[in-house]
Amino acid sequence: MSSFGAYDIKTEEWGIDFLLASSNKNLQGIPGFAFIISRLEILLKCKGNARCLSLDAYDQYVAIEANG
Repeated sequence: MSSFGAYDIKTEEWGIDFLLASSNKNLQGIPGFAFIISRLEILLKCKGNARCLSLDAYDQYVAIEANG
């Protein structure tokens, strides 16, 4: 996570469906800010699979799409 943005991450070649990182360290962004990059078709299949509210990427995606 601390090297995100410094090294090439070959998502296609490595078969990565989700990439989570924070803005700390190499990106030197806002403390506590985090983000996820995912394949939309895989994210949409995650509906109802979250084990906790704060890490429910599907529900967060739906809310952002509805509210901007």
